[in-house]
Amino acid sequence: MIKIGCNYLSFRHMDLASFVQTAYDLRLDVIDLHRSAFTSTEPEYLRGIKMMCLRLGLPIGYLGVSNRS
Repeated sequence: MIKIGCNYLSFRHMDLASFVQTAYDLRLDVIDLHRSAFTSTEPEYLRGIKMMCLRLGLPIGYLGVSNRS
């Protein structure tokens, strides 16, 4: 079965929680994130994003990191 997903960079004008919700509303199967999506590296924030994805049934396909700021 083919899975359909979206990369955060396609919606980088919105915050991460809104992107996750939009992906859910569009009934996507997976989301791909980029380091620039995260406003914090605090464990509580990251855990909250992870739990939101789990509650909505959206696996994180990958987390992209570039060597540019």
